[in-house]
Amino acid sequence: MSDEQSRTTPSRGLTVCAGVRVVGVVNVEIAHILGVVEGNVNARSVCISESAEVTGDVLYEKLVFDEGVTLDGQCRRNTGGARTVPKLYTAADG
Repeated sequence: MSDEQSRTTPSRGLTVCAGVRVVGVVNVEIAHILGVVEGNVNARSVCISESAEVTGDVLYEKLVFDEGVTLDGQCRRNTGGARTVPKLYTAADG
């Protein structure tokens, strides 16, 4: 997989562990953030833990965050029926 593909290919889930910094757009179905994200987060389910720092907007269907989170951006619930992330295909889809 090329470097460009690895940056743009959607994933089912991502956990950003404490002490880890992600720079770029997070586009997944499930995001659990304990570390630092510098960029927008686009996910169906987002959990931002106490130790997390997010600089960017968060687009979500379900959002949970702990007290003490540092968030510099806007949170918007995806209510317009638009797909939050592209459908992921598996081998069972053919």
